[in-house]
Amino acid sequence: MDIQGYKMPDELYYEENHFWIKEEGDLLVMGMDDFAQKLAGEIVYVQYPDEGKELSWARSSPKIESGKLAGKAFAPVNGELAAVNEELETIPG
Repeated sequence: MDIQGYKMPDELYYEENHFWIKEEGDLLVMGMDDFAQKLAGEIVYVQYPDEGKELSWARSSPKIESGKLAGKAFAPVNGELAAVNEELETIPG
């Protein structure tokens, strides 16, 4: 779905801090929505917690920095961090 020029796929579950989750088998994948990505501009740094860390809903997990933003992502659900996208260390955008 397109909302005022922002891509918002229907298969994603969105939360108020502009992050989404989607189901992939037994796992939930998390990402930043199109609005937040465009607002942030070029993302230059992402720091995420270690695999295996217990995440709590609405508690801070990764840190994200861009030329326009220095912020935190918040866990949209309770659970354990099973894996991270390691490409974000070298290609954060």
